[in-house]
Amino acid sequence: MTTPHSLEPPRLATWLLERSLPAGKNAPLAGDLIEGFKQGRSSSWYWRQVLWAIGMGFVNQWVSSVGYKHQPPATVSATVDGKPASGKCL
Repeated sequence: MTTPHSLEPPRLATWLLERSLPAGKNAPLAGDLIEGFKQGRSSSWYWRQVLWAIGMGFVNQWVSSVGYKHQPPATVSATVDGKPASGKCL
């Protein structure tokens, strides 16, 4: 027997989301997830999104605490005898 789709998302998931993310970031995300749920998404979808957001929040917090800074990839240029190549074919 299936149960009808509730109008409210799972309370525990919402509670975890609200307490696991920084205050400035949880309200817009929670609002988007609740809106998606009310538009017909399933409870399992809502739980997956909440757990993913919490996990990414922990990863972001860990990365910032370690001081990791993303560096853009260095460009590679060809050199001839230690000097930059001119781009002309010999």
